[in-house]
Amino acid sequence: METKILLIGGDLPGVETLKNLVLPGVGSIHIMDHKFVTKRDVGSNFFTPFETQGKLRAKVLVQYLSEMNSDVKVFEAIIKDSSEITKEDLTPFTFVIINQQAASVIESIAKICEESNIQFIIQKNYGFFGYLRLFSPDHTIIEGKI
Repeated sequence: METKILLIGGDLPGVETLKNLVLPGVGSIHIMDHKFVTKRDVGSNFFTPFETQGKLRAKVLVQYLSEMNSDVKVFEAIIKDSSEITKEDLTPFTFVIINQQAASVIESIAKICEESNIQFIIQKNYGFFGYLRLFSPDHTIIEGKI
């Protein structure tokens, strides 16, 4: 319930992932995207209806996802290009979803997350094929014997 999730890139795989986190209820959802809703988005994404074409995609997604669960505390659209992300942009979050990004952007964001001990997922799809990688900081458990 206290998890602060950041989705980087408002393409369909990331939005579907967020939907599955919003329905049971998480702490807060933030979407970072600087693109506008296109005809392609309208044709493939349930959360971008026809009348939203030309609007900022992050704002549209936040609006429609927030209607799914009023128990989620915060829904925020962050209008920023993923290639310009800094450490300060990521440190408020406990979980980051890197969605449909270029390899150079993934590498940069992953490095920041690892240095800041932030869990993150990288997801990318190519038609019917895709991959998902989960990264979590080391968590050592030592069981003491009495």
